[in-house]
Amino acid sequence: LTAQALEQINDTFGDICKEGSFRKSPPTGVDPDEPELKSMHCLEFNFNGRHQGRLRALIDFINQAENLESPGTA
Repeated sequence: LTAQALEQINDTFGDICKEGSFRKSPPTGVDPDEPELKSMHCLEFNFNGRHQGRLRALIDFINQAENLESPGTA
């Protein structure tokens, strides 16, 4: 994600975080069957477990090409 997209995610979807905020982190525990994921970062947050529709909207936002740091690599 771009820095601008991460900032917008925190502003727009902060209500689905139980505490804290969204943060980008290096990939961890990548499955050996999916080596292409080794270079992709993770989006971490404490989901409140209630707002499933908002979670889906977050996923849709993340998958928009203009929000990706390197479009076409996901």
